[in-house]
Amino acid sequence: MVSTSPIPARTPSSEGSSLDRLTPREREVLDGVLRGMTNRTIGEALGISHRTVETHRARVMRKLNVSTVAALVTTALTERHKR
Repeated sequence: MVSTSPIPARTPSSEGSSLDRLTPREREVLDGVLRGMTNRTIGEALGISHRTVETHRARVMRKLNVSTVAALVTTALTERHKR
């Protein structure tokens, strides 16, 4: 399980954030992406297959309305900074 500096759960001050739409597992996958981990490494850390990581990452990208990993990282870091 990826546990260093997770994206926090919804708080009153963060209402309306696009990160609020993510499931706990999607947050864990996003944390791994933000650390520069590969899908395989994220999967090993979370005890899931790299294909499942791909599915979660695709859902995160769709929910955050981004089409590249660079845009995903930028959006996630910007949203985290707002909190």
